[in-house]
Amino acid sequence: MCSSNVVDLERSTDGELLDHVRALVAEQNRLAARLTSAVRAAEHRQMCEHDGLKSMKSWLRNHTRLSGRAIAQVVRNGRALAHLPAVTAAFAAGAVTADAVDVLADLATPENLERAKEQDIDLAEVEAAVLDVATSRPHRDLQTVVGTYLDRLDPD
Repeated sequence: MCSSNVVDLERSTDGELLDHVRALVAEQNRLAARLTSAVRAAEHRQMCEHDGLKSMKSWLRNHTRLSGRAIAQVVRNGRALAHLPAVTAAFAAGAVTADAVDVLADLATPENLERAKEQDIDLAEVEAAVLDVATSRPHRDLQTVVGTYLDRLDPD
């Protein structure tokens, strides 16, 4: 009733269908990771200037039908992943969603990276801890954990 890529939605068992949904989400995550990586590489190489545009956001706005929110998210996520190698690997493997990466990106803003450095915080340890939450707990828990870390990171 199920093959590796195609599932007969009417004839599959409950377990087969749920396994298929889980596999599709992982596939969607891997594809989102590839898009994010490609956008970051194009941004880093300033390829948008090829079309006379000044930013990847403007290039994406002019050449894709992504929403403004989706454009902002993919660009921001790509920038953040440059500082989060474990998250990058988990995203590429399909283990975390683009929405989770968006939450995790707050760890890698320039201000938060500087604050962590000033306080001698090992970003790799923080990344590992929050990645564990991202891959094993509901999205809301990830938001809470990252928010708590950021509250403690900011002395004000």
